[in-house]
Amino acid sequence: MAESAQLDYVIRTGLMRDMLSRGYSFVNTSQLVRFARPVRLFSRVAVASQVIYADDKCAYFHHVFTVGTLLHAEVFVKMKFKKGRLTIAPSQLLGSFAGPKPALLQHWDDTLAAAPQDLHA
Repeated sequence: MAESAQLDYVIRTGLMRDMLSRGYSFVNTSQLVRFARPVRLFSRVAVASQVIYADDKCAYFHHVFTVGTLLHAEVFVKMKFKKGRLTIAPSQLLGSFAGPKPALLQHWDDTLAAAPQDLHA
């Protein structure tokens, strides 16, 4: 769901052309999802996407999924641009983002940092 929304975003904004010409790809490093209600099979789902913040390593996307006027899901995605193994600063493609990281994103990152690194131990 989130990957489709991000692919749609990079195509619609023309970012895909820039990424392909530079040999860049993207990888989602984390997703935070809130489902408000189920989506019925074959429903027409609208997706509104925006980049809400970027730092020197990651861009943070917010995707809102609606059917008609009703919210069905929100997805926050922490994503990296890559060229092979090299991480590309999001500012090279998106420009810079002024201001502090939103509190929700900082809390999310803090939670990820506190989580056990090896969940199979």
